[in-house]
Amino acid sequence: MAEVKVKSVTLSGTDKKGNAVFVAEGTVGDRAFDARTIQWKGEPIFKVQEGGSHLGLKTSSFSRGERIQVARVCKAARIEKFGEGHKEKVAPELETGETVTLTASSADESSADESSAGLTSRAAGRRQAALKASINGEKSQKHPSGLPMHASISALKRSV
Repeated sequence: MAEVKVKSVTLSGTDKKGNAVFVAEGTVGDRAFDARTIQWKGEPIFKVQEGGSHLGLKTSSFSRGERIQVARVCKAARIEKFGEGHKEKVAPELETGETVTLTASSADESSADESSAGLTSRAAGRRQAALKASINGEKSQKHPSGLPMHASISALKRSV
């Protein structure tokens, strides 16, 4: 049998049911082929396309064995590039076991550059100020109705 080589596997879109459709291009020996996936028993399988459509075995220029070989090689190339999903695999930025420490600061502690860039929000600053006040034993802010600021809207409506 001739050697099958896949040049590219791409995601061409989705079918009517929202399943990913992949397209593969390559060669079987010296003959070029295009293959497209269809859904079969919930899995994408490659079918060799000739003239833009799938031809039957009798009218095809590819033998049954070549078609099977093309489907296997295309599936392996698809899994290598996309994994089991339909998005390309992304190389991890961190090595296995490597950790990163993330920190955040309140609006009071942030620099003027951060606040001018919109990296902190006033709501977050108010929440942190209320948290500091509760830790220090100070009274929390109250709504003009006398209810705490975190009271629900329906409680505020009932108090009026």
